[in-house]
Amino acid sequence: MVQQVDTGLLDAFDIVQDVFVAEIDAAVLELCFNPDVTYVPPSRFPVVQRDLSLILPPSVTVQSLVELVRSSDSLIRDVNVFDLFQRTKKDGGERSVALSLEIADYTGTLQDERISDILSKVGSNAESKLGAVIRQV
Repeated sequence: MVQQVDTGLLDAFDIVQDVFVAEIDAAVLELCFNPDVTYVPPSRFPVVQRDLSLILPPSVTVQSLVELVRSSDSLIRDVNVFDLFQRTKKDGGERSVALSLEIADYTGTLQDERISDILSKVGSNAESKLGAVIRQV
């Protein structure tokens, strides 16, 4: 519950700005607590973002692709799907999935060669384990 304090009470204490009061149910907050979630400070080094588009066979879920990409290298911090295009069944039913990868190294600045190695590993894992191939533009 959130309420604005009455202006008459604020005037009695010479307070000229709006004041709000909130009541928080601690029992509800305790239900939301997850001890497995820990704070990870941001890297002091630049985070690299790369986009990757893959052709995915109809039998493979997008979620399995995201999980495979995320587990391909320990420096891949986040994977998000930002585009999905699916062909009709008569055209083969293939899907084009575009992913945004966030890569971060907490020990130093990532060099282009290391980034290329990570993306190559992602591509080879996707091809060998899921039958997905990197879409060439």
